[in-house]
Amino acid sequence: MDVILLGIKNNNFIHLGHLLGVILPSIKLIKKSKKYLLFILIANLHSLSSSYKNNNQYIYKIISVILSFNINFKKILIYKQSDIIEILEIFWYFNCIYSLKRLKLLHTFKKYKFNMNISSFIYPILMSVDIIIVNAKYVFIGKDQIQHIEICNILINKINIFNKYNKYIFNNVKYIISKKYNKILGNNFKKMSKSYSNNSCNIFEKKKIKNFLFKIKTSNLSIQSINIKKNYLFILYKYFFKKKDIIYFLNKCKNNKYNFYKAKLDLYNKILNKYKKNIKKYIFFLNNKFILKNILLKSKYIIKKIIKKYINIIKNKLYNYII
Repeated sequence: MDVILLGIKNNNFIHLGHLLGVILPSIKLIKKSKKYLLFILIANLHSLSSSYKNNNQYIYKIISVILSFNINFKKILIYKQSDIIEILEIFWYFNCIYSLKRLKLLHTFKKYKFNMNISSFIYPILMSVDIIIVNAKYVFIGKDQIQHIEICNILINKINIFNKYNKYIFNNVKYIISKKYNKILGNNFKKMSKSYSNNSCNIFEKKKIKNFLFKIKTSNLSIQSINIKKNYLFILYKYFFKKKDIIYFLNKCKNNKYNFYKAKLDLYNKILNKYKKNIKKYIFFLNNKFILKNILLKSKYIIKKIIKKYINIIKNKLYNYII
């Protein structure tokens, strides 16, 4: 079966765009298809490149969210980047064979070259290691990471050249960009992202979702006198609910007694009602961290077995080349 890799940084909670646009579609894909395995990487080493803080609390929150959607552990594996020490060894080998000139061609380097640390600069190399050591065929990425996949495939081709007398060859990786993810906007009408500070819509914690909804800027005019389809409340309805719910909301907006406060309250209650089972499971797992720790421990040994042959191929070919 082909491996699909999904990396999640733990420097914040899973935002709405990531949940609805990437995580849930990937879980649904795995449930429907027998062709794929989904590897979910908690990229806690990557997260240090942008925030050198203790973000372990988010590791457990992220895993609890994923587990709340009844995943199949035979087809989905969740593991932590720092648990796989081999990643850093191969990372060093790859740094030794990749050109600095090529790295300087990255858009991120051109944009932030006077305001970036070394880890941000070599981030694509570490990302390539994450992909190659599990021999992933597909990777979920954002539009800004297309160049990272190009780097990954350059490294794969280098390994394949060194590996030409061996039967095993690594496949070039293909990227998946979620169309829905790129369309999901934050409350400032920019793409929902940690970079834009508009991603605080946490549907698993009641206070946070309520704060998010009630801070949405609305018109001083009545809800009946504006084009509600251009309002952010309507956009959220489209993200969360089906056509019949959207029609129900539009009809309510025609009622003179209906206002923005009631609209926000309705949306809040509908979101809680839709995800009430998931929220209960999320709270259960978060309150029983020993379950999460056991899952990570088991995943660590499983992933180490899986990557062993790939690591050996890379080390055998690149070690002689470098040393």
